[in-house]
Amino acid sequence: MAISGGACSAYTYTPLDGGIVGIKPTTRLRSECDDPHDAVQKVLRGEVATVMGSDAVALRTLLTSVGREVRAVTP
Repeated sequence: MAISGGACSAYTYTPLDGGIVGIKPTTRLRSECDDPHDAVQKVLRGEVATVMGSDAVALRTLLTSVGREVRAVTP
């Protein structure tokens, strides 16, 4: 998907074992991205969440404040 119109750089956060959360860059429509506060709730329930790139730091901060470690996912 090209970055134009309603698309944006985004990050997908995936819960992993041991309180670790994997983060991976992607491109999504803005309308498909979660608000950071909704995203943290999804991750804590064990669900995958995607936020706009501009919200990535806020989500990382929220997750670390509740004891989750965020790590980059490598292929």
